[in-house]
Amino acid sequence: MSPWKVVKIPATFLLGPEAVDPVGFVLGDVLVGIGVHIGASVVGMLFAWSLPRLRLAPLWSKLLGAGPLYLFGFWILPLLFPRWLSPYWLPPVGRLLQVMAHVFYGVVLGITYSRQGFVYDQV
Repeated sequence: MSPWKVVKIPATFLLGPEAVDPVGFVLGDVLVGIGVHIGASVVGMLFAWSLPRLRLAPLWSKLLGAGPLYLFGFWILPLLFPRWLSPYWLPPVGRLLQVMAHVFYGVVLGITYSRQGFVYDQV
């Protein structure tokens, strides 16, 4: 599988399944895929900004955010766009790897965030 296919999969939400058909690097498809992923990241940053204002324990606030995002990204979107996303439906091992990658990212982000001196009581 081409490494560009992974970058182009988010583009299918806007461009349809044809976005991943050309094998390899296609500038437009790659840019749209990156743009969709950045858009999702902005939503994540807004959620991270709102976390301290929720006044929840850090573990509960992360579960509150991560759970719905996982369900939305890996279960609801493929059901809403089956024709576009069914070829990329991950087998159980693939889903587990995706969860592990995102948990690792979250842990690294949390450690970095905590080392910056951010304290929930300062909000």
